[in-house]
Amino acid sequence: MLRAVGPTVGSISARSELVGRLGREVVAALAPLLDQDLGSWEPAVRPATFQAYQAYSEGLEAVLQDRPEKMVEAGRLFEQALAADSTFHSARLGAAQAYQVVGRAFEWSYYAKADSLIATLVESRAQLTRYERCRLDLVMAIGPRPDFSAAYEAARCMVEEEPGSEQAKRELAILTYRINRPAAAIEILGELDPDRGLMKHCNCYWPLQQNAYLMLGDYEGALEAGRQHIQRSPENLGWEIPGLAGLGRLDEVAANLEARRSLPGREARERLGGYLVAIANILHTHGHRDAARELFDEAIAWYRSRPDSVQPRAQLAFAFYMARRWDDALRLYEELAEENPENTGHRGMLGQLAARRGDRAEALRVSEELRSLEDRGGGYTLTRARIAALLGDHAEAMTLLQQAIDLGVMWGHGSWLLYDIDIQTLSDYPPFQEFLRPKG
Repeated sequence: MLRAVGPTVGSISARSELVGRLGREVVAALAPLLDQDLGSWEPAVRPATFQAYQAYSEGLEAVLQDRPEKMVEAGRLFEQALAADSTFHSARLGAAQAYQVVGRAFEWSYYAKADSLIATLVESRAQLTRYERCRLDLVMAIGPRPDFSAAYEAARCMVEEEPGSEQAKRELAILTYRINRPAAAIEILGELDPDRGLMKHCNCYWPLQQNAYLMLGDYEGALEAGRQHIQRSPENLGWEIPGLAGLGRLDEVAANLEARRSLPGREARERLGGYLVAIANILHTHGHRDAARELFDEAIAWYRSRPDSVQPRAQLAFAFYMARRWDDALRLYEELAEENPENTGHRGMLGQLAARRGDRAEALRVSEELRSLEDRGGGYTLTRARIAALLGDHAEAMTLLQQAIDLGVMWGHGSWLLYDIDIQTLSDYPPFQEFLRPKG
């Protein structure tokens, strides 16, 4: 393996600086040869700039933290790498993919930034390596109207071309789970070491494995995955709850809750109410209704103790809804909707409450109103699916649920379906049971 670097020129009195510069040039020159996650990047300028590789690597680490705000940072870092070398296709692909995720998560305008980057890649497709073409297909498939099956095939292509690429296998594991093949996703994850290489930076490894086990009904596996995640990120205490609840180990759930209540820091205290509601819902789903009711009551008391403003009141309304306190939820959502008539989320919840009390005309009126709106991301369609399910229109609910997933709601198929209290009213409906049944 040969690669030319240098010459590195400077003052003999600054030896350490010269050695440092030479070291950076060596890293940059070897990166395209040794880093399988670059695909087959051949830089336009030899030697490749260390700055390009450094920015790309930092961008990749930001992506692996699996938080939307980090995706913005990742996109900017990838664009820095691209500024250092305009032919660094992996950086352009990384920026486009990061902005696609941000667009879906919280700011639709980022899709335009992604589209601009993708257009350049499409124009130069013939110049891309096969790995880069496969990744381009993946990035295009996860756009505003995602095609998870096409994205899965693109990820398979990436792995076939670069079998040693951790990034490619990570993408394949995620998309395998999203097309409802949880056992296959677990198998792919087993080929990755969560404590080495790229994966040691990946926040999604154990949560993805846990969710796959939940889809399989394997609560021991889910519990172990959750505890592995907590071991590496001790602040994420809630990840052992689904496994414990599924196994009926309520004493350990209580111990977990006590530890969570005792966490220091303002952020932990401010999120306690949402944590209690989420855990109560998990307990209720697994049949532990008395324990769930106690937690819902605690969460409601916690929200009522917060300073009076719109956000805590909306969270309290949601807590009432999850606690099945329909009259309390209705009164508060009506107040919120009157104060903010443009808030479609409040109107959607009123539609669900209308369906729950048997007011079919009002529920359908809200559903029709939501149908008339542009549905970015599938949220409105999911609300309409919930309304249809609550009205007993099961076939319509299934059609709308599939449409919502096709629009990318909740990032596609997954364990969230097990814990959605409205969608779960379909649990005795055979087509829904088949829809949930793992395909591999």
